[in-house]
Amino acid sequence: MKNILKRLCIVVGGVIILINFSGCFSKSASITPPKGMSPIETVQFYFEQWNDKNTNGMDSVVCDEKKSIDYGKSHLIYVKLTKSIKETEKHMSLEGIYFSDTFPDYIEYSIVEVEFEIEYKKSWFFDNAGGFSDGKSIVDNWRYILGKTDENSDWIIISWGAC
Repeated sequence: MKNILKRLCIVVGGVIILINFSGCFSKSASITPPKGMSPIETVQFYFEQWNDKNTNGMDSVVCDEKKSIDYGKSHLIYVKLTKSIKETEKHMSLEGIYFSDTFPDYIEYSIVEVEFEIEYKKSWFFDNAGGFSDGKSIVDNWRYILGKTDENSDWIIISWGAC
C-alpha cells in the first residue's frame, strides 16, 4: 500500500511539473492580437509585446520581412510609449505614391508617429554607445508605416524608422 501511494505521488507530481513546464513554452506562443485594431492600437500592442520581450507577440503584427528582429531584448530593461502617439493622415497622403511603389502588396496605408522611452542594461554592446551611456534611458521619435492587404485584413507594421 505504501509503495502504491508513493508511486501515485510521483506520477501526480510529475504531471503537475509537466503542466507547469509546458506553460513556459506556450505563454509567448499563445499571444494573439485582437482583431480589428486601429493602426494606433496595433503599434501600442507591438510596444507592449516588445516591453514583455515577446517575439511571437511582436511578430504577430508585422510583415514577414520584419519578423524575429531581436532589438537586444536580452539587454532591454523596458520600452514604453510616452506622451506622443498619433496617426498622420497628411503625411500618409503626401507619400501615398511612394508607399504603393515600395509596398505594392498593400491596398491601404497609415503612418503612426510615436515618442517612446527605452532603457537597456549596461553591457558591452550598449556601453557608452548610441546614446545608451551607463545604461540610461533615451527618448526617441519614430514613424511606423502600417498596411492592409485587403479591406477585411488587420493592420500590420510594414516599416519603421526615426522621424
